[in-house]
Amino acid sequence: MFVTSHSVTSLGTRCRCSHANCRRNKLWKVYSTSLLIQRKRSQLVGTALTLVLMQQGQHHQQEEQPRENGDSNWKVDEASASTPMNSIEVKPEKDWHSVAKETEQQAEEKLLAAKTAERQAQEAEEHEALHAPSSGKERAAALRIEAEQLRLQAERARLEAEKAQLEAEKIRFALEKEKWEKTKQQSTKEVVTPHNDLSSNDSNDSVIATPSPPPVAPGSGYFVGPMNPFAKLNIPRIAENDVKVLRESVFGFDTFYVTHLDRSPLGDRVIFHGNLRTDSAKAVRLLNEALEKKGLAPRVRLFLMEDPLDNYRPVFIALPKQNEALMVNRTFEGIASVFLGVLGTITTLGYGVGVFGLTPVFLDKLKAGNTDEVYQTLPISLGAIAIVLLHEMGHRIVASMKNIKLGLPLTVPSLQIGSYGTITPLKDFPKNRSDFFDVTVAGPLVGVVTSVTLFVVGLTLSQQSLDSQTIPDWFPQVPSLLFRASMLVGSLAKIIAPYLDLSHNTVAVHPLTVVGYTGLLINALNLLPIGRLDGGRIVQCIFGRSTASRVGGITLLLQGLGAVLGNSPLLLFWGIFVVLFQREMDLPCEDELTEPNNKRSALGLVLLFVMLFTLIPFPDALGNLTGQY
Repeated sequence: MFVTSHSVTSLGTRCRCSHANCRRNKLWKVYSTSLLIQRKRSQLVGTALTLVLMQQGQHHQQEEQPRENGDSNWKVDEASASTPMNSIEVKPEKDWHSVAKETEQQAEEKLLAAKTAERQAQEAEEHEALHAPSSGKERAAALRIEAEQLRLQAERARLEAEKAQLEAEKIRFALEKEKWEKTKQQSTKEVVTPHNDLSSNDSNDSVIATPSPPPVAPGSGYFVGPMNPFAKLNIPRIAENDVKVLRESVFGFDTFYVTHLDRSPLGDRVIFHGNLRTDSAKAVRLLNEALEKKGLAPRVRLFLMEDPLDNYRPVFIALPKQNEALMVNRTFEGIASVFLGVLGTITTLGYGVGVFGLTPVFLDKLKAGNTDEVYQTLPISLGAIAIVLLHEMGHRIVASMKNIKLGLPLTVPSLQIGSYGTITPLKDFPKNRSDFFDVTVAGPLVGVVTSVTLFVVGLTLSQQSLDSQTIPDWFPQVPSLLFRASMLVGSLAKIIAPYLDLSHNTVAVHPLTVVGYTGLLINALNLLPIGRLDGGRIVQCIFGRSTASRVGGITLLLQGLGAVLGNSPLLLFWGIFVVLFQREMDLPCEDELTEPNNKRSALGLVLLFVMLFTLIPFPDALGNLTGQY
């Protein structure tokens, strides 16, 4: 109500005088107008709700109306297939589009008029506050009445705009329904066969219409084929009874209004198309609560996603619920995890020995038969294994906090750096992109922080040895090119150890320096924004599945060019592995629309920049794209 409480209480009854400037009569007129607008608004909302309920009831009535059968066989009812909509006149598709566009333009114009009236009312109030003390009570009352009238005009314009929006939505609903009916008629194919158990005369007149498979409406193609995120899931079919309960009792006007639904060819999922009536997070929460109330939570799982073939409009996908998203043979998974873990440990131990391959003292002692020198390599090997374990523990600790199931870790051995890290498969669908982001970012965050810390400590100890001019024998000799192959590593070396002589082919450093560098390289390779790698999952959580797919393709191309032009076996083998096993998108979240907050996005971008600065060579070595590893 736009009339102030002071004005209403001082109004009393309508004044019976005929004075033109009577303040009480003016206030009474404003009050009556506001009541009339509120009454009209209630009528408009009630009419719109009645119309929607009538259309929904007609739609369900048409779906549930049984076909007439004769001689205990189905017959084709041609009239019911071409019955026009009763509530709204069917027009050509181009007419619907033009009418909807014109109605939306009218709504925008009326909203603009409402905003203009609101601004005029505000200016009138400011004028009243500025001139009321000097103009007296009559002038103040006149300015107040003028402001109330302008505000009523704004409310009237806003009501007209809402009415125009309801009209546009009604037209859009009619258009979608008409398209759905056309698609249903085109996709329904009836097979006619004669009766074998009747006479020849009866067989000419009697036909059997076999029911056709459920239609697939436009927009559902995204969820069928190689781009389908559920294509490789071993899941049962969803019951037809549950589909009916979902449409009639779970989805509603205040959460997600369903216009039509599609069934996959195998019947393993149902896609509900419609209009989202509230924000995505609230809709998912309310629908999950409705699933609990209706007893469908143990059997059905809902996913809120975007359909790129239907202007990225939100759709809900219903899947049968099961304990795990990916059904894998546990015995085979366990054997593979143990075997790859042992193989990765062996290659990492070999990597530690190889680091000392350029150290003359170490080689001389090995040639002399002193195998005890091999123990000097254990700090590097064990340090690299510890960083991989910390990375994996970060994933699993946060996953247990977010109630997300993970598969057994699968180590990826490497002849160049001992190990590329581990594969951490998802065995359950994350609730939303924020939870998925937290699980994904925990591993590389722990790994990067640990690696940078060890690298800085190792450089500090190396600088102290240079200052004392005493370099221990257990300091490995590493190629100087190592510090020029990474912008991050080279910058830290210039800052922390400025006296480190990089003019020679090799330089002696503390073993922690090698451990930190190895950890940085492993985490940087896993942060590449490709497929199911940590970087690909971070981009998927921040920007969505479609953007992550495009970024992954570009990154694969750049990685391939870097591996070939830079003659880097490290990037070449990692790229081949990713293309074969990790380039596909990961499992979807139950809520794919709600984005992570700004803090999470900023943290993800920082880790991606760390990956970039780790893999980009130092400025004085730009001629070599990757460094000679």
